[in-house]
Amino acid sequence: MLILLDMDGPLVEYHGGFLREFYRQYPDAPYKTLAELTEFYIRDNYPPEWKDRIDSIYYSPEFYFGLRPIPGSIAAVREITRAGHKVKICTNPSSRIREVSIIGKTAWIKLYLGKEFAEKTVFTKDKTRVPGDILVDDKPEIAGQAKPSWEHVVFDRPYNRHAKGKRRITWENYAEILGI
Repeated sequence: MLILLDMDGPLVEYHGGFLREFYRQYPDAPYKTLAELTEFYIRDNYPPEWKDRIDSIYYSPEFYFGLRPIPGSIAAVREITRAGHKVKICTNPSSRIREVSIIGKTAWIKLYLGKEFAEKTVFTKDKTRVPGDILVDDKPEIAGQAKPSWEHVVFDRPYNRHAKGKRRITWENYAEILGI
């Protein structure tokens, strides 16, 4: 089985890392915990006047270097590959700083999963065009130009719990959901 794994959310503590940096830089910002985020896009959780400050964080070239793995993600990816499945990271680079985003994401992957995973990573704006059996992604709806070959399994996060009708996965139940 070929499992496509989104990076931001399932593998990388993207939202949590953003919140830590946001409140460090802007302690007067309206405070929200990860559990209080109800929208996938971070800026949609805040008043419009915070947009530029939010963008200054996640469009920063240094942003990725401070992000941690989601607890259990690295061990789970290694176990999935040991079980004989192929895993490719399938991630959407930032359109505003595409090259910097790819460099940051690649460095993160090399640090936590090794060079072989970095070499297999697919950077794409349209995940529907990437062949696979399963896409694990925290985005509740995946749209694109093609009819995907994969099943979208939603990586469970507070901001996507409104999405219904799809299987949900965490790093606690991945073996059961993936049949490992």
